[in-house]
Amino acid sequence: MAAIRGLIGEMSPEQLRETLDQVMSMASDRALTVVRAQRGHVHRGRRPRREIEETLQIRMDLVDAKPPIWRRLELSSTLDLADVHDIIQTAFGWTDSHLHRFALGTSVWDEEFELFLCPYDVQDGEVSGIPASEVRLDEVLGQVDDELLYVYDYGDNWELRIRLEAVVARVASAPRAVCTGGRRAAPPEDFGGIYTYDEHLHESSSSTSGWSDSFDVAGVNEALLVAEHLGRAAAVAPPLIATMLRRTTGLPVHDTLADMVIAAELGTPAQITLDDAAAAVRRYTWLLDRIGDDGITLTAAGYLPPVHVTAAMAELGLDEEWIGKGNREDLTMPVLQLRESARRLGLVRKQRGRLLLTAAARRARQDPVALWWHIAGRLPEGRDDSVEQHAGALYLLGIAAGRDTATASFRAVVADILSAYGWHVDGGRIPPSSVHQVSWDTVDVLGTLDAFEPTRRSRRGGVATAAGLAMARAALHRSATRLKV
Repeated sequence: MAAIRGLIGEMSPEQLRETLDQVMSMASDRALTVVRAQRGHVHRGRRPRREIEETLQIRMDLVDAKPPIWRRLELSSTLDLADVHDIIQTAFGWTDSHLHRFALGTSVWDEEFELFLCPYDVQDGEVSGIPASEVRLDEVLGQVDDELLYVYDYGDNWELRIRLEAVVARVASAPRAVCTGGRRAAPPEDFGGIYTYDEHLHESSSSTSGWSDSFDVAGVNEALLVAEHLGRAAAVAPPLIATMLRRTTGLPVHDTLADMVIAAELGTPAQITLDDAAAAVRRYTWLLDRIGDDGITLTAAGYLPPVHVTAAMAELGLDEEWIGKGNREDLTMPVLQLRESARRLGLVRKQRGRLLLTAAARRARQDPVALWWHIAGRLPEGRDDSVEQHAGALYLLGIAAGRDTATASFRAVVADILSAYGWHVDGGRIPPSSVHQVSWDTVDVLGTLDAFEPTRRSRRGGVATAAGLAMARAALHRSATRLKV
């Protein structure tokens, strides 16, 4: 101290002021570090991902809840934090109606720590963290006693402290999330914060309001299984079907639609052999070859001349499904439907009284596989976001899921989904009897491709053939690509 006094005595007032500022700054930083170390909150950063999938036993405690409100869960180590957020919402009975974020540190608001943001924060230009969907659970909870912070609803600030209790070997058949214990129901949405909630519970306990804060672990697990099932469906559904899933959330048809998505195995790539493709597109190939490079001069009324109609009926076996002479296109629906479907698929066009091939048809005319994929890329038929397009997509999904599309029960399901989505006929819900009509263009193409097992009634509907199953999956995948573009 004598030496320090001697040094201070030799300093000018300016030097003394500068030295004191430096000492105070160092003392402040040191004090902050000591406090964080004492509380166990020294920032450790993310850990490397585990090489194999394991089960992480997690305990989640609602901060400042007295008596405690907590959940214990067994989670797959491969979940990302966006998945964990969904699981938290289910486990605590919340509705995902507010913003949220995760953090490695003492605060979800301190940019000194690693913050993991919800999609809205990212879209809003928040740069203090990274998207939660890009971070895996085993990166933030790698070793026993690691902790992660979570906050939901930036107004009420429901804050969870998430701690890793144990790491155990993963059972292959285990769900991605299982709740094994917990205590007390979580606060309802928009309640005002934990202290308001506890105060309300205290008041309710002394009245006859019937308020209950009990926790039902079985109910949580049932909800987690449903959420996992729907999550798998949403992950593989093409955009058009995914939109239907979102719009029907909470309705009975939502689960039915999700079941079809899962059963359709849309993650399996569609494949077609040369022979199978040639057999499927044979009617379209016949028409394209008949038109040829020079085209066909149509009648004054705009129809195919009788010679071509007669040839189509005989050579394509269409006379088996039509009664009549089969020589006038306007009176021979199978031939007229073939030409019209080829036009809708972008294979033929009319110009100055002649029926001509399109550029796409000329490219694919001698290549059955290319023609098959071209057709897959045009299904489902209908204008974008039309009832015809939606109904056609549901028919494709039903085929891919192994449903018999000729049954009344299938048409009733399609009618219910379309009605739940918001489509109506004459101001009322779509009746099952109208489903075949609104999906006709897609079903007509599928029938022309022999996508259904033949019956005496019709080749447009029923149980799908292997080729029909492949076309349905290919169409849904190509449709997804087309819609994303």
